[in-house]
Amino acid sequence: MHGDADGGLSSRAIEFCYALVVRFVALGLALSLALVSACSDDPPAPKRASSSSGSSGTSGSSGSSGEEDDAGGGGEITSASFRNDVVPILAVNCALTACHASKESNLGIHITYDPDQIYEELQKTSPTPGFGGYKFVEPGKPEESLLMAKMDGTQASLPKCENGCGKPMPPGELLPQRERDIVRLWIKNGAKND
Repeated sequence: MHGDADGGLSSRAIEFCYALVVRFVALGLALSLALVSACSDDPPAPKRASSSSGSSGTSGSSGSSGEEDDAGGGGEITSASFRNDVVPILAVNCALTACHASKESNLGIHITYDPDQIYEELQKTSPTPGFGGYKFVEPGKPEESLLMAKMDGTQASLPKCENGCGKPMPPGELLPQRERDIVRLWIKNGAKND
């Protein structure tokens, strides 16, 4: 019996229901991410220069020439679009409830799945004390952008950072070099909302 003497739910029944709801929400999120990443109409990957190793692949083929880097794509990245290339990287790796998706508790930068909202946030200066007043993105200057330093794990080397400017992001392992290079190129090319 799941009721108490007053006809209400016992704390054990409430805990069971809560755990069930949490599991369904987690499953729904996982399925949503899987469906989004599997969509056939996803934007094309960033353009890459052809490999200098003399591969016989046709220009414009994606990711099958020569050696591949740790992100699974080969060749030099020659363009990066904010909406097509940068937003997916940030949405998948940063727009998580435990990280930057919560409006109330977001570690200084609120990142959702909305490109315009993400772009607006990236134009701000970090509000975190001890982070030297760095902007998250300094257009044309990836080496002065807090976002890039955090993604590369080099934030402690920024001259105005006190106490190392926190930890690298995302926590755990750095993103693959190719993904970081996409963000770096976008910043270097002016960090446009394209």
